[in-house]
Amino acid sequence: MTATQTPPTISLRNYSEPDDLAAIAALINHCHIVDQFETTVTTHELKQALEDPDTNPEQDILLAFSPAGELVACGKMWFPPKENETVGGLALHIHPQQRGQNLEMSFLAWAEERTKTVGSARQTQVVKLRSPVRNSQRDRMQFLTANGFIPERYFDRMERSLLDPILPVQLPPGFSIRRVNHQQEAVAWVEMFNQSFIDHWDFHPLTVEEFLRDVNQPDYQPELDLVAVAEDGTLAAFCDCRMNPGDRTEQHTPGWIAVLGTRRGYRRIGLGRAMLLAGLEALKTTGADIALLGVDKQNPSHAFRLYESVGFTIQMTNTVFCKYL
Repeated sequence: MTATQTPPTISLRNYSEPDDLAAIAALINHCHIVDQFETTVTTHELKQALEDPDTNPEQDILLAFSPAGELVACGKMWFPPKENETVGGLALHIHPQQRGQNLEMSFLAWAEERTKTVGSARQTQVVKLRSPVRNSQRDRMQFLTANGFIPERYFDRMERSLLDPILPVQLPPGFSIRRVNHQQEAVAWVEMFNQSFIDHWDFHPLTVEEFLRDVNQPDYQPELDLVAVAEDGTLAAFCDCRMNPGDRTEQHTPGWIAVLGTRRGYRRIGLGRAMLLAGLEALKTTGADIALLGVDKQNPSHAFRLYESVGFTIQMTNTVFCKYL
């Protein structure tokens, strides 16, 4: 990064202390209001995100400050474990009044250099940088395109009112639905998850340590974490739902179908549909009045058609942009 890339009145530094979290949350939420995003974040959620092993906070979070000490931009990177390539992810939030003043270039230069550094350490021949953008962010899409990025993947966010009737759950014979015992079944759940998503785009295996860290968070709701069990005790399918207090508005209390999957060998018998309907019922019982989920437009199991069949409609689309370095 060169001195001319950063506006002269702006100072940059890496994340260094938990006191930064409140300012980061305030910046993200302000950007979301201006950009008409529906979600908010809390300092607690940001603190949880810093525990992600894919991110080194002191190296993978860059902050920009005005002369008055106000946080005006934040970039966060993550590097999932991959065997044959290095993929850096970049999420960027810039205060609306600071956009278009070369801060974007400063953060992009930092992200590219950081990704190359990680790629060199991992000794992979393929090194690339990704950045997800909501399709309503036209300026950001144009900026990335002008700097060598191309669209790589598209994801829809879908929604469904929980005030509308939910179809009854119909399980195939021999299966039952219950809560997961996350302490005793951690290994079995992780195996099921990995078998369910091994043929999906950008898959990297979940570890037992990652699973246990997630379910031991204080806001984890075990009543929303459901599994379908075969007669022999095999965990065959799952629906992990979440309710984020920061998503609540005056009009709605949203709930998320966070992860829905069916183990290979148990597909095409109705388990995915049954688990989705069970998840919707669980969210409604817990107090949600609208259900949200994200889906890969090119999902190999044709999940989009399943979601449409139970009443979900597209709310918005995200594009993942990619640049090979």
